[in-house]
Amino acid sequence: MPVEFTLVYRGPLHAKSGNAGERQDIRDQLHPQLAFLLAKQWEFGGDLVTRENLPKAFLKGGEVDIRRPIEDTPYYIWEVGGYQFVPLVTSVHALACELDILWLKREAPGTILQSGGDLDNRLKSLIDGLRMPMSEAELGGRTPNQNDRRRYVLLDDDRRITRFHVDTRELLELPKPGDRPSGVELIINVRVYSAESLNMNLLFQGR
Repeated sequence: MPVEFTLVYRGPLHAKSGNAGERQDIRDQLHPQLAFLLAKQWEFGGDLVTRENLPKAFLKGGEVDIRRPIEDTPYYIWEVGGYQFVPLVTSVHALACELDILWLKREAPGTILQSGGDLDNRLKSLIDGLRMPMSEAELGGRTPNQNDRRRYVLLDDDRRITRFHVDTRELLELPKPGDRPSGVELIINVRVYSAESLNMNLLFQGR
């Protein structure tokens, strides 16, 4: 059956151009939530994804892939800029996901386009933060602690998203010290399901 869970992002969210570091900050904030999910959601395979010695992915014909045949685990490490990214929803699994996003902002509903950039490009920034980066340029100069290099991310590629819906609401609280005008709180409800029937995604099959 499909797996459903909720991620929360709180922080700045600008239009896409020039904010690669911000997108890596999104990944950093969501990483511990995904790690907590993996510790309790057995459908993702337990130590098949959390083990240290995951296979390393490579580019093949412009696509990320792992060595075939897949004998052990379909999860992999994608190394960029010293980080080890581990995506959960990947083409290797033939998994896909749907997103329902509640966008909370310190403005009345309907004014979301007036601050921080247009909605379409801010959504692109968010979705970029949900997937693994393909190059160091997408890290915005961020580097990992050598004892904390792994980052779980939701997606290998934004093409895994088959549907998303956004509702906007006003955030009914006073700004905290350090909050930016472009700050948002996003409640991201995720539904993961199999896009194609494979042995490695049996637990996600059925819609």
